[in-house]
Amino acid sequence: MAIMRLTLTYKDNRKKTYRLKAPAELADIDKDKEAEFLFFDLSLVVGCSDGVVNDEGYFSVSIQGTPVKLAGLPFDQLLGWRYKRHKHNLSAKK
Repeated sequence: MAIMRLTLTYKDNRKKTYRLKAPAELADIDKDKEAEFLFFDLSLVVGCSDGVVNDEGYFSVSIQGTPVKLAGLPFDQLLGWRYKRHKHNLSAKK
């Protein structure tokens, strides 16, 4: 499992580090889990994918909870991906 660390520094000097899986691991993705896909131009797509790359080199992502499916995302421009982390309301404990 190849993990890449990417640290972004924002204008206000905040830093955020992302741990991304390699594009080659897309074939092993869980199609039922929401993931974040980061591309070389730093665009971010969030959704679910079956990890299938077609003969032209594109894959698709479905937007969870909607009928929207983004087809034709370029696999060769994918920098990496990770499962989306959902924030849980920890203050709701009683």
